[in-house]
Amino acid sequence: MSVLKSAASVVVAAAFLIFATGTSAQSQSHYTIRVCNDSSSDVLVALSYIPLGEGSWLNEGWMHVERNRCRVMGNTNNRYFYMYAERVGDSHSYWGGDNYLCVEYPGPYRFWNVNSMSCTSAQTSVGFRTLEANNFGTFTWRLTN
Repeated sequence: MSVLKSAASVVVAAAFLIFATGTSAQSQSHYTIRVCNDSSSDVLVALSYIPLGEGSWLNEGWMHVERNRCRVMGNTNNRYFYMYAERVGDSHSYWGGDNYLCVEYPGPYRFWNVNSMSCTSAQTSVGFRTLEANNFGTFTWRLTN
């Protein structure tokens, strides 16, 4: 009888372990997009991504990140997203790339991409950096001088 109780205890423990492991893996089945500003100035950040539970790209900005601080920008299931940052008060000093997307000045702004290749009269196009997260969890884009 004690052998049966021991076997039953092992089965229950194994089932709990599988459930607990599955639950923690499920909670990390997305990417948290974060920016850390290691530069000497405060920055404004723009982001284009597919938010959790959505099927379209959201473009939003300008999120303020103080120097020597980090800030979570959003959460997504898509491993690709686009970001652009510029120093507060100096749009000529920026971190970007070659994927041109629309932003609005002075902001803040938030709009869904409607598959348009041109900006409205209230928007301008800037070069965003294409970023790719390889593992679920937190992806950090570090801005340096």
